[in-house]
Amino acid sequence: MIYNSTRNINNRVSGPEAIIKGIADDGGLFVPEAFEDLSSILSLDCSYDEVVKFILKAFFPELNFGEEIKEVYKSFNSKDVIGCKKVDEAYILELFHG
Repeated sequence: MIYNSTRNINNRVSGPEAIIKGIADDGGLFVPEAFEDLSSILSLDCSYDEVVKFILKAFFPELNFGEEIKEVYKSFNSKDVIGCKKVDEAYILELFHG
């Protein structure tokens, strides 16, 4: 995936390059050139670490996310931190503890 600077659309880098640089050379922020449709994750019954892996893979397809994600979130209890409920046709997500 290509990331552009918010100050100059022609300042383009890869996802891994955007992570390493942090800020574009022109002082802008890197944003994805296009956003993936991630709505299919809503219909899957998967663990929190699988959701994280799905999202990271969409934004950084060049990187291989394996067991590291599972290891990072092994002691993470998403039910304590995240509340997501459907109201009419919208999903409302509450994030606690940062």
